[in-house]
Amino acid sequence: MQSIFVRFLSENDRVRGFYELARRSRVTSFPGQVYQVPIEALPMLEDQAYRLPPGHG
Repeated sequence: MQSIFVRFLSENDRVRGFYELARRSRVTSFPGQVYQVPIEALPMLEDQAYRLPPGHG
């Protein structure tokens, strides 16, 4: 399974995003508020209107 590493741009996005990922997908937490998620979870984050850095979506 392919995965990606995600870091949210704001604390509010991090809280909401982590909740959604934990509820709907698998998520692994790393130091520095970095999360590893299956690549299939990326559209779910985009649908929830989380901002992605340029070139990462």
